[in-house]
Amino acid sequence: MPRGGTILAGVTASLTLGSGTAVAQTADGPGLPVKALAKSCDLRFMPTKPTVTGPSILGNAYAVCDVPPERHVLTLSLQYRQGGTWKTANSATSTAIPDPRQVYEVKTGCRPGLWRVHAGVVGTLQGRDFDFKDNSIERFVTADDCDRGSRGSR
Repeated sequence: MPRGGTILAGVTASLTLGSGTAVAQTADGPGLPVKALAKSCDLRFMPTKPTVTGPSILGNAYAVCDVPPERHVLTLSLQYRQGGTWKTANSATSTAIPDPRQVYEVKTGCRPGLWRVHAGVVGTLQGRDFDFKDNSIERFVTADDCDRGSRGSR
């Protein structure tokens, strides 16, 4: 199952965050919340985990929007696990508006360990601010992976 998230907005009053999705809600009738599914932006990691190519580890993601947001600032990071915490090896930030699609990439030098891609997005969609974070599937990179990548055999 691909990892990613969805940012949904419509005629809304508030945003509710839960299980990787930012959902805009509005009142329908006597104060009943209704999910506004008409407009949205999706964030996906593609591939779903970091890749090793050449002497580098790469992280890729894309955003696609039904309606372009007014503001969209995405920071894509490659993170590795060290002593029980995630450390950022490198980040790339883009202010490009997905209209309808925008691709993002970050890379860093290859080294063995547990890796993931982290995405953080802040912006404004239909006049409402959003703040969204998600992580890719983790990948354990071996010394052999790095050696093969730097020899160009991958």
